[in-house]
Amino acid sequence: MEKKFYLFGSPISKSPSPTLHNTGFQHYGLNCKYELCDTLDIQKVWSTIQEPSTAGGSVTIPHKVAILPFLSSITPAAQEIGAVNTVYKVEREGQQLVEGDNTDWIAIRNLSESRLREVHGDRPLGGLTGLVIGAGGTAHAACYALKSLGIPFFIYNRSAPKAQELAHKFNGTLCETLGALPGVDVVIGTVPPSAQFALPEGLVKESLVVVELVYAPRETALVAQARKHNCKIVEGSEILFEQGIKQFHIFTNFNPPKREIAHAIVHNHNNAELSHNPPRTFSQLLNS
Repeated sequence: MEKKFYLFGSPISKSPSPTLHNTGFQHYGLNCKYELCDTLDIQKVWSTIQEPSTAGGSVTIPHKVAILPFLSSITPAAQEIGAVNTVYKVEREGQQLVEGDNTDWIAIRNLSESRLREVHGDRPLGGLTGLVIGAGGTAHAACYALKSLGIPFFIYNRSAPKAQELAHKFNGTLCETLGALPGVDVVIGTVPPSAQFALPEGLVKESLVVVELVYAPRETALVAQARKHNCKIVEGSEILFEQGIKQFHIFTNFNPPKREIAHAIVHNHNNAELSHNPPRTFSQLLNS
């Protein structure tokens, strides 16, 4: 029987996740297929997961928290973050269970650290300062990632109480006015593109690492600002790729064919939007 995997969420029509996973499945000749389940209804998500052919899936907005009560267990990282982006079926003692994990934070941590090392070398990261923009579900993963790197960080959000709650949970510091910050070394943007968020010019410098979690559109206001100032940028598509290849390993226990997947996303997804000046993660893989 063909195993089905899904991306659960809405809106998801522009997601490269099907290209990512299906390329990996085809590489190994696996009888698996990854499809979109575009829905706002958590009951529809759960009923789809319960179908015998469903083996797992990716979870995005607005279900990352809503799916938790349905799961048998989640990893310690997902527990602390308070959200999952990955669900999968396992057999335990003759029972089929659905468990959850979070690979968002791993992607944010790995790519943030990589860019920071380019700027700061082997300098202890604890001497740097981070800033998380937003206080939604993905901001939890961003805070957890910075905490795991030992980087002290501020949280800025239009709603200060939500930012304060997040700061308390992850030992961060509330920032009520961005202009009051003396400087930051890494900024992680988690707000929707409609927010048109950009930093005060005084915080933008060439050594700044800017991590944008939005992948559509590619050029958010924050990314455009960072590019103008020659900052080190991690684009949203790079985060999606990194968290997706971690999911692929969870789903299949196979090592993802990264170069093949990168090629498929750059040249086949969304009218080859990324083929003009591909983001760093993709260009490095394609040129390796």
